Amino acid sequence: MQNVALLTTNTSGNSINSPSGLQVGLDDNCAPGGGATLLTYGSMSFPANLFAYGGRFIARDYIDFSANASGVEGVSMIAGRAISGTSNMNMGVCGGTSDTTFQIPYFRMVN
Repeated sequence: MQNVALLTTNTSGNSINSPSGLQVGLDDNCAPGGGATLLTYGSMSFPANLFAYGGRFIARDYIDFSANASGVEGVSMIAGRAISGTSNMNMGVCGGTSDTTFQIPYFRMVN
């Protein structure tokens, strides 16, 4: 998935999911463009081998990804409840700002 915005109002725990080996965004060493945005009112679930480059994952509930997420670079993940990832991951950051596919104002209250 490159240069796309996937939005859904589905509220299920599997609202956005994929088989093993999903790639979101272009592996371009943090160059501008090529990213993707996934947004759901529910949860996201990805099995092993998630590759995410320069994208945004926004879920009202949970974001869950399993082992061997060996390509996670310059990604923003926002979840209303929790973000969970398991073992064998390599993650990196990109300097500067991410692509601005769209902007959503949000606030989080903490006691």
